[in-house]
Amino acid sequence: MRRQSVTDLDDVERFDLTWVPSFYVSPDALPAGLERVLAATKPGGRIAVGRVESPADPLAGAAHRLRILRDGGSLTTNEELVDLLEAAGWGDVRVLVPADGVPLRLVAGRKTT
Repeated sequence: MRRQSVTDLDDVERFDLTWVPSFYVSPDALPAGLERVLAATKPGGRIAVGRVESPADPLAGAAHRLRILRDGGSLTTNEELVDLLEAAGWGDVRVLVPADGVPLRLVAGRKTT
């Protein structure tokens, strides 16, 4: 783990598996960041992008979304993450089925070249 912006990642084909918590990455940095992570991933390597589902209760959901925005993160849907990953060049992109009661959602992809 490093304390740096994902857009400043300059590794090339170094990682087998990468983790991007979208709730900590700004909406402006997310597209370029996913491209940088692709470059840093070995061929055949994988990415897991996490997002947290907001609570169903309207007030709790609003507070949750506010916290993500206040912390500089992205409020993305699974579908938006799929589109962003595919646009960045990731292949085999899919939404993983979450465990019951777990608010973390994962969208995964694979570096095909």
